[in-house]
Amino acid sequence: MGNRTETIKFLVSESEKQDFEEYIENNPEYDSLSRFFRVLGHRELEGASDVEIDQNAIVDAVDVGVSDLREEIVTLSKQIDDIGAEVDSSDEIDKIARDLYGVLPQVSEEEFKAKSFDEIVHNYDVDSLSGIKRVSTASVWARYLDISVPKCRRGLVRCDEYFADVKFLEEEFEGESGEMASLPERRWFRQKE
Repeated sequence: MGNRTETIKFLVSESEKQDFEEYIENNPEYDSLSRFFRVLGHRELEGASDVEIDQNAIVDAVDVGVSDLREEIVTLSKQIDDIGAEVDSSDEIDKIARDLYGVLPQVSEEEFKAKSFDEIVHNYDVDSLSGIKRVSTASVWARYLDISVPKCRRGLVRCDEYFADVKFLEEEFEGESGEMASLPERRWFRQKE
């Protein structure tokens, strides 16, 4: 715009002025009464009030804007389906639970507590079934059953839900560095009567 050297004045009622000022406060497009009336004047001169809106152009613009969202939703939907297939494979977890129930050591809690986790790991072959039964953690059972550790954990938890004699002990153990591991390990067994 060129230099503004001319002034235009007009009279309005107090209530009209308050309405204009309130409108300006609520619309960031305008920062003053002068700007408000300049914009309105230019729009009127340019015929902005007579502009026809092309509905198809609006639909096309929205469609383009939404297409990225649509692609993201499809990607997320596939990821949710993958997670659902992993988590909701209830039949598979039930089978793992039954398989684990059949191989978990059946001992009294006192017998199971008799040797520490570290002593068992260091003194027994954890690749043999007898060694695996002595350690009896999700990680050794997962290796024995050739399944993932998280899947094995879910199977052990399901086993605990289904069978009243399935128990576990939480034990702290030494990590590879010789320090105590940050989380205790669950050792699973079937309670002998």
